[in-house]
Amino acid sequence: MTRLYLLALTFTQLGAIPTGWFFEGKDRSHFEVTLDAKELAAGKVSARLRSVVPDAKYGALLQTVNAAHYTRQRVRFSAMVKASDVDGWTGLFVRVEGAGQKTLAFDNMQTRAQKGSFDWKRLEVVLDVSPDARRIHFGLGLSGRGTAWFDNARFETVGSDVPTTASSTALDGPTNLDLDE
Repeated sequence: MTRLYLLALTFTQLGAIPTGWFFEGKDRSHFEVTLDAKELAAGKVSARLRSVVPDAKYGALLQTVNAAHYTRQRVRFSAMVKASDVDGWTGLFVRVEGAGQKTLAFDNMQTRAQKGSFDWKRLEVVLDVSPDARRIHFGLGLSGRGTAWFDNARFETVGSDVPTTASSTALDGPTNLDLDE
């Protein structure tokens, strides 16, 4: 059974963090998180994450869900994303967490980081959810200066025909053990 959730960015007032979402990062005072009724991919508002100091490290707007409904399945988090003057990187992320906050699967798009300025485009992260998973965290991250928006987010289960996006440094077998290459 495929589950698809359209993640509505609901709000009580513009300028507030969307209901169900929260900020996580090195220093909350380095970032502004608001809803934006002017920059839209779809719907009535988008969420905006903007660094407000030149040396901002990392901030994220995210949700956490119970993994019980998704264990032994593949999930995809996708959203329309737009950026302006990002000098570090921005991207979507998914982190599957087990007992003791142990990371079981993770992709923050850093290996395919989005930089600079670009108009709305759909980005996605696809991961397998281990049977040991307890929680799934997903959202939009921003490292460094700049502004990133997201809109029209989706969290869904997908089939095994959809490849995962997590990069792996694991080789199929031992390679170049004598270091000659």
